[in-house]
Amino acid sequence: MKTITLPFKKFREKLIETFFDVSVKPYQWLKRKDESWQLNRQSLMQMPNGTLGYDVGNFLTKHNFELLDKGESHDVYHVLLGYQTDVVNEVNMQFFLFGNGRRSIYTYAAMAAGLFFLPEFIRVYFKEMMHGRHLKSIKYWEVKNLLPKETEILRSRLNRQRKSFYELNYLKLKLLRIMKKSSIYQKWHSRRESILSKMVGFLNPIYKAVMPRNRAWNISLSQMRLMQQGSLGKDVANFMDKNQFELLPYLETHDVYHVLLGYEPHIVDESRLYFFLLGNGKYSFEVINTVLVSLVLLPDYWLDLFRHYRRGRDARSIAKWDFRYLMHEETEILRGIVFAKKESKFFI
Repeated sequence: MKTITLPFKKFREKLIETFFDVSVKPYQWLKRKDESWQLNRQSLMQMPNGTLGYDVGNFLTKHNFELLDKGESHDVYHVLLGYQTDVVNEVNMQFFLFGNGRRSIYTYAAMAAGLFFLPEFIRVYFKEMMHGRHLKSIKYWEVKNLLPKETEILRSRLNRQRKSFYELNYLKLKLLRIMKKSSIYQKWHSRRESILSKMVGFLNPIYKAVMPRNRAWNISLSQMRLMQQGSLGKDVANFMDKNQFELLPYLETHDVYHVLLGYEPHIVDESRLYFFLLGNGKYSFEVINTVLVSLVLLPDYWLDLFRHYRRGRDARSIAKWDFRYLMHEETEILRGIVFAKKESKFFI
Protein backbone atom coordinates (compact mmCIF):
# COMPACT_ATOMS: atom_id res chain seq x y z
CA MET A 1 0.00 0.00 0.00
CA LYS A 2 1.38 3.41 -0.98
CA THR A 3 2.26 5.73 1.92
CA ILE A 4 3.51 9.30 2.00
CA THR A 5 7.16 9.94 2.90
CA LEU A 6 7.96 12.09 5.92
CA PRO A 7 11.47 12.94 7.20
CA PHE A 8 13.29 11.47 10.21
CA LYS A 9 11.46 8.13 10.07
CA LYS A 10 14.26 6.23 11.83
CA PHE A 11 14.38 8.82 14.60
CA ARG A 12 10.60 8.72 15.07
CA GLU A 13 10.64 4.91 15.16
CA LYS A 14 13.39 5.08 17.79
CA LEU A 15 11.19 7.36 19.93
CA ILE A 16 8.34 4.83 19.80
CA GLU A 17 10.75 2.00 20.56
CA THR A 18 11.99 3.93 23.60
CA PHE A 19 8.38 4.47 24.65
CA PHE A 20 7.74 0.72 24.45
CA ASP A 21 10.82 -0.02 26.58
CA VAL A 22 9.98 2.62 29.21
CA SER A 23 6.34 1.52 29.44
CA VAL A 24 7.19 -2.07 30.46
CA LYS A 25 7.68 -1.37 34.17
CA PRO A 26 4.52 0.78 34.60
CA TYR A 27 2.52 -1.84 32.69
CA GLN A 28 3.82 -4.63 34.94
CA TRP A 29 2.93 -2.54 37.99
CA LEU A 30 -0.64 -2.08 36.73
CA LYS A 31 -0.84 -5.86 36.20
CA ARG A 32 0.82 -6.70 39.53
CA LYS A 33 -2.25 -8.60 40.75
CA ASP A 34 -2.31 -10.85 37.69
CA GLU A 35 -0.78 -14.29 38.00
CA SER A 36 2.46 -14.92 36.07
CA TRP A 37 2.57 -17.87 33.69
CA GLN A 38 5.74 -19.34 35.24
CA LEU A 39 6.97 -20.31 31.75
CA ASN A 40 10.09 -19.57 29.74
CA ARG A 41 11.15 -20.24 26.18
CA GLN A 42 12.91 -23.49 27.09
CA SER A 43 9.75 -24.97 28.61
CA LEU A 44 7.72 -23.78 25.62
CA MET A 45 10.15 -25.46 23.20
CA GLN A 46 9.46 -28.79 24.93
CA MET A 47 5.84 -28.73 23.76
CA PRO A 48 4.91 -30.78 20.65
CA ASN A 49 5.94 -29.37 17.29
CA GLY A 50 3.16 -27.34 15.64
CA THR A 51 1.50 -26.28 18.89
CA LEU A 52 1.09 -22.63 19.79
CA GLY A 53 3.43 -23.03 22.77
CA TYR A 54 6.20 -24.52 20.60
CA ASP A 55 5.79 -21.79 17.97
CA VAL A 56 5.95 -19.08 20.65
CA GLY A 57 9.11 -20.64 22.07
CA ASN A 58 10.60 -20.79 18.58
CA PHE A 59 9.65 -17.12 18.03
CA LEU A 60 11.31 -16.08 21.30
CA THR A 61 14.46 -18.08 20.51
CA LYS A 62 14.70 -16.63 17.00
CA HIS A 63 14.59 -13.06 18.34
CA ASN A 64 16.50 -13.82 21.56
CA PHE A 65 13.53 -12.73 23.70
CA GLU A 66 12.11 -13.97 26.98
CA LEU A 67 8.44 -14.04 27.94
CA LEU A 68 7.52 -10.67 29.43
CA ASP A 69 6.31 -11.10 33.00
CA LYS A 70 2.63 -10.01 33.28
CA GLY A 71 2.63 -9.46 29.50
CA GLU A 72 3.10 -12.99 28.20
CA SER A 73 0.12 -12.79 25.85
CA HIS A 74 1.89 -10.08 23.80
CA ASP A 75 4.33 -12.54 22.21
CA VAL A 76 1.54 -15.07 21.75
CA TYR A 77 -0.37 -12.48 19.70
CA HIS A 78 2.72 -11.92 17.52
CA VAL A 79 2.82 -15.62 16.67
CA LEU A 80 -0.92 -16.16 16.34
CA LEU A 81 -1.53 -13.06 14.20
CA GLY A 82 1.72 -13.15 12.21
CA TYR A 83 3.10 -9.68 13.03
CA GLN A 84 6.84 -9.04 13.03
CA THR A 85 8.69 -7.21 15.81
CA ASP A 86 9.59 -3.93 14.04
CA VAL A 87 7.98 -0.69 15.27
CA VAL A 88 5.40 -0.35 12.48
CA ASN A 89 4.23 -3.95 12.90
CA GLU A 90 3.99 -3.46 16.67
CA VAL A 91 1.66 -0.51 16.13
CA ASN A 92 -0.25 -2.40 13.41
CA MET A 93 -0.86 -5.27 15.83
CA GLN A 94 -2.29 -2.91 18.45
CA PHE A 95 -4.69 -1.44 15.86
CA PHE A 96 -5.72 -4.98 14.89
CA LEU A 97 -6.35 -5.87 18.54
CA PHE A 98 -8.32 -2.66 19.08
CA GLY A 99 -10.52 -3.47 16.09
CA ASN A 100 -10.87 -7.00 17.41
CA GLY A 101 -12.25 -5.75 20.73
CA ARG A 102 -9.21 -5.43 23.00
CA ARG A 103 -9.26 -2.36 25.26
CA SER A 104 -6.23 -1.67 27.44
CA ILE A 105 -4.08 1.29 28.43
CA TYR A 106 -1.15 -0.17 26.50
CA THR A 107 -3.24 -0.56 23.33
CA TYR A 108 -4.48 3.04 23.52
CA ALA A 109 -0.97 4.36 24.23
CA ALA A 110 0.62 2.40 21.35
CA MET A 111 -2.09 3.57 18.93
CA ALA A 112 -1.64 7.20 20.01
CA ALA A 113 2.15 6.93 19.63
CA GLY A 114 1.77 5.47 16.14
CA LEU A 115 -0.66 8.19 15.03
CA PHE A 116 1.51 10.97 16.45
CA PHE A 117 4.98 9.82 15.45
CA LEU A 118 4.20 7.82 12.27
CA PRO A 119 1.11 9.49 10.73
CA GLU A 120 2.17 8.47 7.21
CA PHE A 121 0.94 4.93 7.99
CA ILE A 122 -2.58 6.04 8.92
CA ARG A 123 -4.11 4.13 5.99
CA VAL A 124 -2.31 0.97 7.09
CA TYR A 125 -3.54 1.47 10.66
CA PHE A 126 -7.14 1.76 9.49
CA LYS A 127 -6.73 -1.34 7.34
CA GLU A 128 -5.43 -3.35 10.29
CA MET A 129 -8.18 -2.10 12.59
CA MET A 130 -10.86 -3.04 10.05
CA HIS A 131 -9.18 -6.42 9.53
CA GLY A 132 -9.32 -7.10 13.25
CA ARG A 133 -12.93 -5.95 13.40
CA HIS A 134 -13.99 -8.36 10.66
CA LEU A 135 -12.43 -11.45 12.26
CA LYS A 136 -13.66 -13.50 15.20
CA SER A 137 -12.87 -11.74 18.47
CA ILE A 138 -10.06 -13.15 20.63
CA LYS A 139 -10.77 -10.68 23.43
CA TYR A 140 -11.86 -13.40 25.86
CA TRP A 141 -9.48 -16.15 24.76
CA GLU A 142 -7.44 -17.56 27.64
CA VAL A 143 -4.28 -17.79 25.56
CA LYS A 144 -2.30 -19.59 28.28
CA ASN A 145 -4.74 -22.52 28.08
CA LEU A 146 -4.37 -22.56 24.29
CA LEU A 147 -0.60 -23.13 24.23
CA PRO A 148 -0.98 -26.95 23.79
CA LYS A 149 -3.37 -26.42 20.85
CA GLU A 150 -2.23 -26.51 17.22
CA THR A 151 -1.45 -23.03 15.90
CA GLU A 152 -3.08 -23.53 12.49
CA ILE A 153 -6.35 -24.73 14.05
CA LEU A 154 -6.46 -21.63 16.25
CA ARG A 155 -5.76 -19.40 13.23
CA SER A 156 -8.60 -21.04 11.33
CA ARG A 157 -10.95 -20.28 14.22
CA LEU A 158 -9.74 -16.68 14.27
CA ASN A 159 -10.32 -16.24 10.54
CA ARG A 160 -14.02 -16.97 10.78
CA GLN A 161 -15.86 -13.86 9.64
CA ARG A 162 -18.22 -11.98 11.89
CA LYS A 163 -20.66 -9.14 11.24
CA SER A 164 -19.42 -6.09 9.34
CA PHE A 165 -17.95 -3.16 11.22
CA TYR A 166 -20.78 -0.98 9.93
CA GLU A 167 -23.65 -3.28 10.98
CA LEU A 168 -24.53 -1.78 14.36
CA ASN A 169 -27.42 -3.50 16.06
CA TYR A 170 -30.53 -1.69 17.28
CA LEU A 171 -29.42 -1.51 20.94
CA LYS A 172 -26.17 0.25 20.10
CA LEU A 173 -27.96 2.81 17.96
CA LYS A 174 -30.55 3.41 20.67
CA LEU A 175 -27.90 3.93 23.36
CA LEU A 176 -26.00 6.30 21.08
CA ARG A 177 -29.14 8.40 20.48
CA ILE A 178 -29.88 8.53 24.23
CA MET A 179 -26.31 9.61 24.96
CA LYS A 180 -26.43 12.41 22.37
CA LYS A 181 -29.63 13.79 23.94
CA SER A 182 -28.11 13.99 27.43
CA SER A 183 -27.17 17.40 28.91
CA ILE A 184 -23.65 16.18 29.74
CA TYR A 185 -23.05 15.19 26.12
CA GLN A 186 -24.42 18.51 24.81
CA LYS A 187 -22.14 20.47 27.15
CA TRP A 188 -19.07 18.45 26.17
CA HIS A 189 -20.00 18.72 22.49
CA SER A 190 -20.06 22.54 22.67
CA ARG A 191 -16.67 22.51 24.40
CA ARG A 192 -15.22 20.33 21.65
CA GLU A 193 -16.39 22.83 19.05
CA SER A 194 -14.66 25.62 20.96
CA ILE A 195 -11.44 23.58 21.23
CA LEU A 196 -11.44 22.77 17.51
CA SER A 197 -12.14 26.40 16.55
CA LYS A 198 -9.29 27.66 18.74
CA MET A 199 -6.99 25.03 17.29
CA VAL A 200 -7.80 26.13 13.72
CA GLY A 201 -7.14 29.78 14.63
CA PHE A 202 -3.82 28.84 16.22
CA LEU A 203 -2.66 26.58 13.37
CA ASN A 204 -3.59 28.79 10.40
CA PRO A 205 -0.43 31.00 10.69
CA ILE A 206 1.71 27.88 11.16
CA TYR A 207 0.14 26.27 8.12
CA LYS A 208 0.89 29.36 6.02
CA ALA A 209 4.51 29.28 7.19
CA VAL A 210 5.14 25.59 6.48
CA MET A 211 3.35 25.67 3.11
CA PRO A 212 5.11 28.60 1.32
CA ARG A 213 4.20 27.26 -2.13
CA ASN A 214 0.58 28.33 -1.60
CA ARG A 215 -0.20 31.71 -3.10
CA ALA A 216 -3.02 34.04 -2.17
CA TRP A 217 -5.71 34.24 -4.85
CA ASN A 218 -6.14 37.31 -7.01
CA ILE A 219 -9.94 36.84 -6.90
CA SER A 220 -11.82 38.79 -4.24
CA LEU A 221 -15.15 37.91 -2.67
CA SER A 222 -16.77 40.92 -4.35
CA GLN A 223 -15.63 39.62 -7.76
CA MET A 224 -17.12 36.20 -6.98
CA ARG A 225 -20.48 37.82 -6.20
CA LEU A 226 -20.59 39.17 -9.78
CA MET A 227 -19.98 35.78 -11.39
CA GLN A 228 -22.69 33.89 -13.25
CA GLN A 229 -25.42 32.21 -11.23
CA GLY A 230 -24.61 28.51 -10.71
CA SER A 231 -20.87 28.98 -11.12
CA LEU A 232 -18.49 27.76 -8.42
CA GLY A 233 -17.37 31.31 -7.65
CA LYS A 234 -20.94 32.55 -7.21
CA ASP A 235 -21.83 29.58 -4.99
CA VAL A 236 -18.74 30.19 -2.84
CA ALA A 237 -19.73 33.87 -2.46
CA ASN A 238 -23.27 32.85 -1.44
CA PHE A 239 -21.83 30.37 1.08
CA MET A 240 -19.55 33.06 2.57
CA ASP A 241 -22.34 35.64 2.77
CA LYS A 242 -24.78 33.15 4.31
CA ASN A 243 -22.32 32.27 7.09
CA GLN A 244 -20.83 35.80 7.36
CA PHE A 245 -17.33 34.57 6.52
CA GLU A 246 -14.42 36.24 4.76
CA LEU A 247 -11.91 34.51 2.46
CA LEU A 248 -8.77 33.56 4.36
CA PRO A 249 -5.59 34.36 2.41
CA TYR A 250 -3.69 31.19 1.41
CA LEU A 251 -6.62 29.05 2.64
CA GLU A 252 -9.23 29.93 0.03
CA THR A 253 -9.64 26.35 -1.15
CA HIS A 254 -11.02 25.35 2.26
CA ASP A 255 -14.31 27.16 1.61
CA VAL A 256 -14.38 25.86 -1.97
CA TYR A 257 -14.24 22.32 -0.58
CA HIS A 258 -17.25 23.09 1.62
CA VAL A 259 -19.29 24.24 -1.37
CA LEU A 260 -18.16 21.62 -3.86
CA LEU A 261 -18.42 18.64 -1.51
CA GLY A 262 -21.51 19.78 0.40
CA TYR A 263 -20.21 20.05 3.96
CA GLU A 264 -21.59 22.56 6.47
CA PRO A 265 -19.28 24.78 8.60
CA HIS A 266 -19.80 23.12 12.00
CA ILE A 267 -17.51 20.88 14.04
CA VAL A 268 -18.73 17.47 12.84
CA ASP A 269 -18.97 18.41 9.16
CA GLU A 270 -15.53 20.07 9.33
CA SER A 271 -14.11 16.77 10.55
CA ARG A 272 -16.05 14.85 7.90
CA LEU A 273 -14.59 17.16 5.26
CA TYR A 274 -11.01 16.45 6.36
CA PHE A 275 -11.61 12.70 6.49
CA PHE A 276 -13.01 12.95 2.95
CA LEU A 277 -9.89 14.86 1.82
CA LEU A 278 -7.59 12.31 3.47
CA GLY A 279 -9.35 9.46 1.67
CA ASN A 280 -9.24 11.53 -1.52
CA GLY A 281 -5.45 11.73 -1.44
CA LYS A 282 -4.72 15.12 0.16
CA TYR A 283 -1.94 14.65 2.73
CA SER A 284 -1.24 18.22 3.88
CA PHE A 285 -0.23 19.31 7.37
CA GLU A 286 -3.69 20.83 7.85
CA VAL A 287 -5.53 17.64 6.85
CA ILE A 288 -3.45 15.17 8.87
CA ASN A 289 -3.46 17.38 11.98
CA THR A 290 -7.24 17.92 11.88
CA VAL A 291 -7.88 14.19 11.34
CA LEU A 292 -5.76 13.30 14.37
CA VAL A 293 -7.47 15.90 16.57
CA SER A 294 -10.90 14.72 15.36
CA LEU A 295 -10.06 11.14 16.34
CA VAL A 296 -9.34 12.37 19.87
CA LEU A 297 -12.25 14.81 20.24
CA LEU A 298 -14.95 12.87 18.40
CA PRO A 299 -14.70 9.17 19.37
CA ASP A 300 -18.49 8.87 19.17
CA TYR A 301 -18.32 9.79 15.46
CA TRP A 302 -15.59 7.35 14.39
CA LEU A 303 -17.94 5.16 12.36
CA ASP A 304 -19.38 8.19 10.61
CA LEU A 305 -15.95 9.73 9.94
CA PHE A 306 -14.65 6.49 8.43
CA ARG A 307 -17.64 6.43 6.09
CA HIS A 308 -16.65 9.88 4.80
CA TYR A 309 -13.06 8.68 4.48
CA ARG A 310 -14.37 5.91 2.23
CA ARG A 311 -16.55 8.43 0.36
CA GLY A 312 -13.45 10.49 -0.40
CA ARG A 313 -11.50 7.43 -1.47
CA ASP A 314 -14.28 6.42 -3.86
CA ALA A 315 -14.46 9.89 -5.45
CA ARG A 316 -12.11 11.26 -8.10
CA SER A 317 -9.10 12.92 -6.55
CA ILE A 318 -9.23 16.72 -6.30
CA ALA A 319 -5.99 17.01 -4.30
CA LYS A 320 -4.16 18.72 -7.17
CA TRP A 321 -7.00 20.76 -8.64
CA ASP A 322 -6.20 24.46 -8.93
CA PHE A 323 -9.55 26.05 -8.11
CA ARG A 324 -8.41 29.53 -9.08
CA TYR A 325 -9.05 28.58 -12.69
CA LEU A 326 -12.34 26.79 -12.03
CA MET A 327 -14.35 29.55 -10.36
CA HIS A 328 -16.31 30.31 -13.58
CA GLU A 329 -17.22 26.66 -14.14
CA GLU A 330 -20.64 25.33 -13.16
CA THR A 331 -20.67 23.81 -9.69
CA GLU A 332 -22.94 20.89 -10.63
CA ILE A 333 -20.70 19.88 -13.53
CA LEU A 334 -17.60 19.90 -11.28
CA ARG A 335 -19.50 17.99 -8.59
CA GLY A 336 -20.54 15.42 -11.17
CA ILE A 337 -16.91 14.94 -12.21
CA VAL A 338 -15.81 14.45 -8.59
CA PHE A 339 -18.47 11.90 -7.74
CA ALA A 340 -18.55 10.07 -11.06
CA LYS A 341 -18.13 6.33 -10.47
CA LYS A 342 -14.60 5.08 -10.90
CA GLU A 343 -12.93 1.72 -10.63
CA SER A 344 -11.33 1.33 -7.23
CA LYS A 345 -10.08 -1.40 -4.92
CA PHE A 346 -10.99 -0.98 -1.29
CA PHE A 347 -8.54 -2.30 1.25
CA ILE A 348 -11.45 -2.98 3.62
